[in-house]
Amino acid sequence: MKKVLSISIVVLLLLSLVGCSASPEGASGNEESPAVSDIPSQEPSQTPIGTDDPAQAVDYSDMTAFELYELSQSISNSVDSMEMTMVVDEAIIINGSNMGNIKVDGNMKMIKHSEQDIEMDMNMAMSGMVSTDMLIYYRDGYAYYDMLGQKMKIQMDVEQMMSQSNNMMNLMFNESAVRSSSVSKNGSDTVISFKLGGEGVTELMEKMMPNADALDLLETVGDIEFDVVIDKDMITKSVVFKFTVSASMMGETAMFEVTSKGDVTALNNVTITAPTGLDAYTLQANPLDGMI
Repeated sequence: MKKVLSISIVVLLLLSLVGCSASPEGASGNEESPAVSDIPSQEPSQTPIGTDDPAQAVDYSDMTAFELYELSQSISNSVDSMEMTMVVDEAIIINGSNMGNIKVDGNMKMIKHSEQDIEMDMNMAMSGMVSTDMLIYYRDGYAYYDMLGQKMKIQMDVEQMMSQSNNMMNLMFNESAVRSSSVSKNGSDTVISFKLGGEGVTELMEKMMPNADALDLLETVGDIEFDVVIDKDMITKSVVFKFTVSASMMGETAMFEVTSKGDVTALNNVTITAPTGLDAYTLQANPLDGMI
């Protein structure tokens, strides 16, 4: 059981970073996404962020769901700062019996002071079968982790940090991983829904779980149901995704049913107060090493 809880904690720690936005990888596939022109309701705003000039408007009418999603993520990623809330709920099922849930509630802030100066602050509370508070902070080439009774830091330059954020904070996938998709309207918002499956899901899980020991124990990954809501200015407002993974260990089969939701609460003008006592954090290669 301790091994199962260790795996579930690793999964939650990694997937709790996935809430706010999701960036697709431009790749070809045979999936026929519905065109935005097929939506029988209000069109998205035709004026780009930062301008009221209709002459600079982008025509979205012939875009597929995937193309619309790519554009919305490109615009969303251009903001200088953001704040979001996240909730990740994981049900643990062993040999067909529901053993309980672990839940993570969190708040995350990110500021791009410049292209080479990124600051991130994340506060999370884990409850259920395991209860603990967690803090993750990044600035000046170090990621600081205060969790599970330990204060650790790892050296990480801006490029590494952005790469890790893009892999874990953003649900990056190829269009070839899309089994089905749809676009609908909710007032002035646009809802884009995807079901992801096949080898693309396995590749996605490898990016989201850099801890090799945990990844090796995962046997199967189910389809991912993924919904993103964008506003009239093509900015991401919320993301929800659900999936199930299974793992075998010590003769037992464990299933992890995960639901994650992230809501953007502020864009630009976000501020971060650095935690105190960062000099006391112990340098470590990987804060997840040794947990499995």
